[in-house]
Amino acid sequence: MDVVTGRSPISVDYGDYSFPVAQCAPCPVGTFKPGTGDDFELCQPCPEYTTVSSSDRRSCTCFRLAGGDSFDASIFALYFDKATLSCGLVPKSLVASIGDGADSNDSVYTRPEQFPCERGYFCSGGVRSPCPAGYYGDASLETRSTCAGVCSSGFYCPLASRNSTARVCGDANVFCPSGSAVPIPVWPGYYSVRLLPFGADSLLVSDVGFESYSVSSSGEQAPKNEDIRDGQRICEPGSFCVDGKKHLCPAGRYGDKSSETSSLCAGLCTRGYYCPKGSTSPTQRECGADGLICRTGSPEPQLIQVGYYSIGITNTTRFFQRPCEPGYFCIDGIKYQCPAGTFGATSGLSTAACSGLCAPGYFCPSYPSPPSISRTQNECGNSSVYCPEGTGNEPNSVTSGYYSVLTSGMAVDGRNATQNDAKICPKGFYCRQGIRIRCPEGTYGDVEGLSAASCSGWCPAGYFCPFATTDYRLNPCLPGTYATKGAAVCMTSPSSSQSRASVIKTFQVLPQEQVMKPPCTTHRECCLFGKITARKQQYLD
Repeated sequence: MDVVTGRSPISVDYGDYSFPVAQCAPCPVGTFKPGTGDDFELCQPCPEYTTVSSSDRRSCTCFRLAGGDSFDASIFALYFDKATLSCGLVPKSLVASIGDGADSNDSVYTRPEQFPCERGYFCSGGVRSPCPAGYYGDASLETRSTCAGVCSSGFYCPLASRNSTARVCGDANVFCPSGSAVPIPVWPGYYSVRLLPFGADSLLVSDVGFESYSVSSSGEQAPKNEDIRDGQRICEPGSFCVDGKKHLCPAGRYGDKSSETSSLCAGLCTRGYYCPKGSTSPTQRECGADGLICRTGSPEPQLIQVGYYSIGITNTTRFFQRPCEPGYFCIDGIKYQCPAGTFGATSGLSTAACSGLCAPGYFCPSYPSPPSISRTQNECGNSSVYCPEGTGNEPNSVTSGYYSVLTSGMAVDGRNATQNDAKICPKGFYCRQGIRIRCPEGTYGDVEGLSAASCSGWCPAGYFCPFATTDYRLNPCLPGTYATKGAAVCMTSPSSSQSRASVIKTFQVLPQEQVMKPPCTTHRECCLFGKITARKQQYLD
């Protein structure tokens, strides 16, 4: 018990804020308490059958001797000995000097002197009281019930605190606004902050408690400020709060609501998007390009593998990759058909060269047709077309005057289906639809690249032109033979027994220019008349 106030503060930590000062209660009837103190156990029982409690419970009053012995009440008086807890007899003349055995128990009514009110207390009407919880008294002789003022923010002040920073608030999971009697737990889904204006870091100095405390000015949630937080704030979207501390939602996750307490936040980021730390939406950021993919819960875009292409809703929200199928090649996540003239025999190709060029005698089409997957995708066709190595969508048509050939070393099967080159038609031949044909009998071909069946023209009279003749001048008719225009062979001259009339008849039909040209090997009649002259012509006429 406080000898000044007559009150008894309950001994607790900072629960004294809830029970600041308890009123004293008398010991139960039949007990007494000879000394000061707050514990109920200090109340001792008065001896039964001989005593009763005094009215102030500071002693026991005797009403008989033990055993019921009699005594002369005119001479003796009963006295309670607190040392032996028994009743005895004393002369009545000494009762006044001995008292009632409770003289040593001071009371508020028997004060012999006064003292100055100490720091942490205020005194009013001669009674000393502790400064209330949440307040502090930093000077003696205080008379105000609020003492010097409220406790500083970030600190709390129990009863009888002597400075504004009596006790540090403690940790990030509690906060102490100005005037705190006890730390206040941070609510779930909230985090504590230091709201003291930056730069206000000069605190009161005292010889008791925390005289000075440096306040960091690097931010409301600076780690150095965790034990002197003075406010709380709701956890914003994109973060979660545990034990008064705010943490950003992990990369790959998002938080779209306030007061989040789970480290999983609201959930995983949507595929096709990625979520850096502190994201507030499942579609925080688009993955970016064809060469990047973002699976569900992606913290950042992932580069696509070489030879793979990406799949997604749009070009910027790709979420899956697949290996390039045969016939295709993939660059930066985009799938392309192997170019015309090439083929893709395997999956996972990553260059436009694919698996190589199409084989000679074959063609390998691509867009708008499906891509080619074999080196011998399609046979070239027939003799009218040819396909060199790397032929694309269509075979090459053989130009008129040229013919197709097979030069790739492949076996000739007679079908002309895999020709791979074209050559100019040689002399003595004409070429149509890629086929080389000999110039017919009676004609000749003295130049390359002929395409008509007449080649260079008819063989002149006096010459013979068999198949594939290149130069008629190398084939003159010998004496005694003759050949007309377009002849394939020279004819033998007729016998002399032929009638003159029949010779004259034949001669008359000859053109004039042939009649006048020596030597005469162009008509059968030349065999009878030799060189035709104007005089002989008159004779024949």
